[in-house]
Amino acid sequence: MTKRKTNNGYNTNLASEFFVMSTLARLGIDASLSLGNKKTVDIVVMKTDGTYLTIDVKGIAGIDDWIIGDSEIDYSPNHYFL
Repeated sequence: MTKRKTNNGYNTNLASEFFVMSTLARLGIDASLSLGNKKTVDIVVMKTDGTYLTIDVKGIAGIDDWIIGDSEIDYSPNHYFL
């Protein structure tokens, strides 16, 4: 049986997003996952007071990876990186 080559970077990040979503769901937090290849927000969390938080999930495959460049950082107070 031959191994199928996959895009591990994309799969790692997608798995990380689903992990965060499942954790939020277990905590009873209402969250929505955005899907796509070139998105700026991965998860939107609606708070009980009607405000929202945005989450950017960074799933890394290697021990030395950090994939945030200066041009991509959102400095708003309701945006978080995981």
